Amino acid sequence: RLATEEVQPVLETLTALFTRGFAAIQKSGFAMSAFTEPGFAWPAPSSAPDVEQAKTQYAQYVEKLLAITNYTGGLGPYVLAVRSGALPDTRIRVFPYIAGLPRVRADVNGQSVIVTRGFRQGLTLDDFYALAPGAREGLAYVAKQWDAPIQFEPSHDGSRSFHVLARARRAAHPGIVFARAAAIGEIEPLVDEDSRLFVGM
Repeated sequence: RLATEEVQPVLETLTALFTRGFAAIQKSGFAMSAFTEPGFAWPAPSSAPDVEQAKTQYAQYVEKLLAITNYTGGLGPYVLAVRSGALPDTRIRVFPYIAGLPRVRADVNGQSVIVTRGFRQGLTLDDFYALAPGAREGLAYVAKQWDAPIQFEPSHDGSRSFHVLARARRAAHPGIVFARAAAIGEIEPLVDEDSRLFVGM
């Protein structure tokens, strides 16, 4: 439509589609709240976190989210869906984007920058500049895969299990996964093949 009409009608159509989609999700009961649950506070922020601190803090919080064991409310249904394999864990990892936990992104110049606001608070122009490259890469990937033939190939990323060892092998900071597992008394059942090979069984 952009080729034949002005921008405003296109924006109005997109807004109407977004509104309809959000209404449908809310009605279905599968909407993710933009607010943290009582007693589930953000990690104490550093006054001026550097890039590595922000990455570590983000990983700690995501692991805390993934360790939720109450599946009856809040983010519980999402975590249960991830643990059962019905949803990818990216559905939980996107929550800090919504709520505004500082996270690191590469800007248009390839430099690491810290985005300190989330969708709930609203993004600044600088935030958009920082997030635009990743968004464009994601759109390009989807466009590339859209017409690609479906191929069933073994994954080279290791097990997609949700247990401790599998999560640690996929994590950028494995120690955070082990620390959280120890704190909540989580036990590795060694039920998937990759984890058993990892420990020599």
